[in-house]
Amino acid sequence: MVKGKRISRSLRTKDKKIAKTRIKEVQNELWDEIKNGSDKRKPAISTIKLVNQYRDYKRKIKAWGLSTQKTNKHVLNKWHKEGGITAQNKSTIASQSKIVNGFMNWANKRYKVDFKILPIREGDGRERTYSKKELDLLFNSEEKCMWGKYEHSVSMHGCPSIIPKSFLKFAYYTGARQGELLNIESVQDGFMIASGKRDRRVVKLTIQAINVIKNVNIKEWNWEPHHITDAFFNYTKKINIENAHFKDLRRTFGLNFLLQGGTMYQLSKLLGHKNLKTTERHYAPLMAIHVKNFTL
Repeated sequence: MVKGKRISRSLRTKDKKIAKTRIKEVQNELWDEIKNGSDKRKPAISTIKLVNQYRDYKRKIKAWGLSTQKTNKHVLNKWHKEGGITAQNKSTIASQSKIVNGFMNWANKRYKVDFKILPIREGDGRERTYSKKELDLLFNSEEKCMWGKYEHSVSMHGCPSIIPKSFLKFAYYTGARQGELLNIESVQDGFMIASGKRDRRVVKLTIQAINVIKNVNIKEWNWEPHHITDAFFNYTKKINIENAHFKDLRRTFGLNFLLQGGTMYQLSKLLGHKNLKTTERHYAPLMAIHVKNFTL
């Protein structure tokens, strides 16, 4: 209570796990408002310094997992370097805009800056999946899947240029998210533990997935997210697979699981979705075209 008036703020989510990560941040905002009055924002500093401070702040309050940290770093640095969002895909533009807006809102509240919030225009939802022929080509082509110009190139952090086909196969056979594949903590009998979008989760390993990584050192899978995106784009262009994204491997896994008799509920658990509605939203449109002919 301040002068008989109760001050409160919404945590802007219905998810209890997400709400817990935001409590400390909102409490600090309320305390600053009570202590300093209306506009006591700090003087403006350069955008790149603001971006770095924003990322440090989120790490400090443990609001992001490893995967989210990497994604935000890549998107925000690219946005700053290129002077805006340059993606072409509608869904990618929407997801990157949300990341940039999160930074802008944070900066506008704390510093004397006035970033204009980007409009969010949600895409229709991507429905691309790979055919059996395309999967065979992806996994067995003699072309190299690489993000650099040369096979022996390495990044400044020592990441190799070539993305092995075993990584692509493992992505498909597990249906795991890209961030989870890059943050595998351990592999045990029939499952792996990985840091994902929000938290650590257990990912079931099929027999095919287990066979793929039998003689593979997964500790060497230490690329940045943009390495995977760039390598997959270059690779699919070389082997003439059109309109291909790395994330489509996960969607193809889900569709093929359902076509083999799996249920939406089982799939939601395999993919690590928060609730069944998320799975239905993504896969109901795909299943509609696979309904067998029937007579009324």
